Amino acid sequence: MENTVHEVESQGVQSYILDLRNNPVSLFYVDLLDLFNEVEFQTASGQMIDLITTNEGEKDLSKYSLPLHRRIVQYKTAYYSFYLPVACALLMAGEDLDNHVTVQNVLIDMGIYFQVQDDYLDCFGEPEKIGKIGTDIEDLGFFFSIIK
Repeated sequence: MENTVHEVESQGVQSYILDLRNNPVSLFYVDLLDLFNEVEFQTASGQMIDLITTNEGEKDLSKYSLPLHRRIVQYKTAYYSFYLPVACALLMAGEDLDNHVTVQNVLIDMGIYFQVQDDYLDCFGEPEKIGKIGTDIEDLGFFFSIIK
């Protein structure tokens, strides 16, 4: 969980953005930097909500709800995994992100769907097929199936 924010910074795009500041033609440099800062904040916020909800040693399942799950997943996963790459491309194409709110909403929904699917596979998938051994139940990780 701790690596989530660092994943945003380590996507390789950050160094490319920093190289752009020396190029006067790159009018979108500031917008990209703002976008990365915004998404990093959103990801850290999702991580914080997740950690607050799943206090170590405390197994209070009454804290879990569908709206809380959506909020955690939206901020912790959907923004950096789905929205960020497309928003970067839009900015680099000279687009104003305010004109693409529907695109953002669709991408966030895709990110939420992805995470729900990943949580389900973590609980019920065969490790040989999904390539990992799920530990959400043991870790009392925030997984969708507990809400149902």
